[in-house]
Amino acid sequence: MKRITIKDIARLAGVNHSTVSKALNDSPDLNEQTKLRIKKLAEELNYTPNNNARSLVSNETRTIGLITRNIKEFSVFANLSVLLSDELANQGYNSLLSLVEPHKGLKIFSQNRVDGILIWGGDDTEYEEEFYKQLNIIDIPIVSFGGEISPYINSLNIDRRTVITNAVEYLHQLGHRRVAFVGDTEEKTQKEKYQGYLDGILKYGLEYDPELIVNCSMDMKGGYQSCKKLLQINNPPTAVLAMSQNLTIGVNKAIDGAGLRIPDDISLIGYDLLPEEYYYSVPMTYASPSTSEFVEAIISLLLSSIKQKKEDPNNYKFKAQHLSIQAKLFLQQSCKNINDAIKY
Repeated sequence: MKRITIKDIARLAGVNHSTVSKALNDSPDLNEQTKLRIKKLAEELNYTPNNNARSLVSNETRTIGLITRNIKEFSVFANLSVLLSDELANQGYNSLLSLVEPHKGLKIFSQNRVDGILIWGGDDTEYEEEFYKQLNIIDIPIVSFGGEISPYINSLNIDRRTVITNAVEYLHQLGHRRVAFVGDTEEKTQKEKYQGYLDGILKYGLEYDPELIVNCSMDMKGGYQSCKKLLQINNPPTAVLAMSQNLTIGVNKAIDGAGLRIPDDISLIGYDLLPEEYYYSVPMTYASPSTSEFVEAIISLLLSSIKQKKEDPNNYKFKAQHLSIQAKLFLQQSCKNINDAIKY
């Protein structure tokens, strides 16, 4: 079936194609009656604008590319991708989500001439040499969120360290002295959480015990096996910090499997949780940046970078901004005050 063009609409409406273009773009140069007549005709003909042609004229595609982690394995990224796409739509942009290898995603987005790219930057081990080769070639405004991937790329980091120290303080106030850490103690961004845990242990005088620190994979299996191990030591923890949503689900399952209850028998604080309460036996206290604030800050930084490129196309990469957002502790029902139950 032949694609309807502006010239087709112009011929049927008895006007020139520039008049049709003005009507479809709601130009103030035309009277409302003419605009309504042309728009109605375009709708009846199922006209859709040729965005490729439009982008050649305006040098804009009004499209943003998004590269994130495996949304099937990490549902928190699926949720974040939806929220980013919604906010971009509010700003008049379409979004494309890459489900291929990151370096291939960069190449595809470059070929499609997107106006900007958003990249998850929270794991420095995720991207390989080919990715950075593509990154250096591309002349498109980019924002990495969750961490920094290059001094020439805008980034919005998360202060993970402080919020985990705050979580340890909260548990200390509730009377907990043996607090376990379940997570990755080596990867850069995850190590920030571990450092926050150690800061809290030292600052608030909690018991330091290597048996309470479990370095594991960041999946449900890692959380499950780590918690089983913690529950089997001679002096098990009274509280556990699980450093991802998947770890929290695994830890929760291990606690249930041991016949224990949260928070009556053991307290639990998670990280980056979604409001999927059916995963957990009780509403979970968790640490995370405010999702709405995080999304707004990411989009604001990207739009600022797009504007910078328009104003200074040769030097905008040398004006990269590196910002940070504070994660917060969201208190719910998974932690118990044991000040009256245990004497030290």
